[in-house]
Amino acid sequence: MRALWLAYPVLVHAAIVTESRGLYAAALILLLVMSLSGALLRRRLWAMAAIAAGSAALIWVSVSGLAIYFLYLPPVLINGFLCVFFAQSLARGRTPVISFMARQIRGEDLPPPLLRYTHKLTAFWALFFAAMGLISIVLAIWASNEVWSLFTNFISYLIVAAVFILEFGLRRLIVPGEEHTSIRNYLRGLARTDVRGLR
Repeated sequence: MRALWLAYPVLVHAAIVTESRGLYAAALILLLVMSLSGALLRRRLWAMAAIAAGSAALIWVSVSGLAIYFLYLPPVLINGFLCVFFAQSLARGRTPVISFMARQIRGEDLPPPLLRYTHKLTAFWALFFAAMGLISIVLAIWASNEVWSLFTNFISYLIVAAVFILEFGLRRLIVPGEEHTSIRNYLRGLARTDVRGLR
């Protein structure tokens, strides 16, 4: 399934550059398959039926020239979901997302300086994803489809990666005197972290 997630932005951009209705349909169907991947892997009949019916509908959408409007939605919805996911964890009585992840990676409670830092960092990521979603909307309305596609399918991911790496480097300066893991161990820890335990 990881290959599908990597193929999706390339397929979307190819569809927009070539204005191929076939590629538009393929991109939308791929998005539908990825959305139901969990149920499909468990061989749920309802998911297979949804793919069949949904594919027919999405082919019609592509032929009718409405596909681009459906492709505008994922960047906004994904960034909106991530914004809410981070922001809701800042409510009183809840554990900020970054604090939870840091505690899981370290395997122990965080010292007060790291608690304060991870709380602020959680707020930063909430605002960051809100901004990314807003930029996607602005580009969808006022920019060309090619510019919108370049940003949402490629540039936005590079920005996320750059901000992540920059923050990882800066945290040693912002929170000095605390033990910090290597980026390799940090990424391994993130991969093992199950956010379903977040409260």
